[in-house]
Amino acid sequence: MGQDAWVEFDTYLGIIRSMDSIAALVQSMRLGAGLSQRALAGRAGTSQPAVARYERGVSTPSWKTLERLAEACDRRVAVKVEAVPHLREIARVAQ
Repeated sequence: MGQDAWVEFDTYLGIIRSMDSIAALVQSMRLGAGLSQRALAGRAGTSQPAVARYERGVSTPSWKTLERLAEACDRRVAVKVEAVPHLREIARVAQ
């Protein structure tokens, strides 16, 4: 994972495509920073059980919490919105 953490959103309000990707993102940031769940929680102003829930995909952090978690790991969060070709176009190109 690069310096920037990219999270794709389906809509302006951010319907997250996969809670698993957020869980993997949180865990990857934490491990990359060499932090325990407790240390990350302390730096981000949340609890260790909350970090564990985020990493298991049991709950999803709010945008503000995700920003705090990223900052605690010396990262920043950015939103990337891009057009996705229609499946028929993908099939046509693949032929």
